Amino acid sequence: MHTLHWIATKAKDRQEAFDIVTVSLMPNEDGNRMADWSDWHVVGGGRWSDSAYQNSSDMIISYAEKPDEFKKTIADIKRYRINYMNDKLTKLDNAFDNLKSDVVDYISNDCKLEDKRQYDFSRWNITEAIDMINSIWTCDSAFFDHNEFTSSLQYLEERLDKPEEAALHYLVPVDFHF
Repeated sequence: MHTLHWIATKAKDRQEAFDIVTVSLMPNEDGNRMADWSDWHVVGGGRWSDSAYQNSSDMIISYAEKPDEFKKTIADIKRYRINYMNDKLTKLDNAFDNLKSDVVDYISNDCKLEDKRQYDFSRWNITEAIDMINSIWTCDSAFFDHNEFTSSLQYLEERLDKPEEAALHYLVPVDFHF
């Protein structure tokens, strides 16, 4: 599956923003990757851009050049997250009931669950909701603040309230595969 994420970063220009994101997504010397939930990516929007599967700086949004588009992209991310969490909310009652039952069975059965219940997706819904609330960067976050290393939008919005700092911000699109 593919997902489009916007990575916010401070830079002196579009090329530096592109370079910061490109380099940060490369595996380190231990082979670890910042976006460990993804197996590959295209910086520049991938399937959401004209460059397809070539890294490109074409879709990068500069706050200084296009503040309205920048703000609209942030609003779109928030709207996506609200819809995502509304979907999780509809599934949580059942998920918590299943979790309680699993905890009781785990305690009662020498720290084991039945094979068919080990991989129950109701726990996945709880985990996804908690990860979003805790600003853990996942395939469902749609955003990452490179300066604060979080998927929270809060710090970016605080920086955007300072005009001279806001002018240094860029949103770099990345097509992640997972």
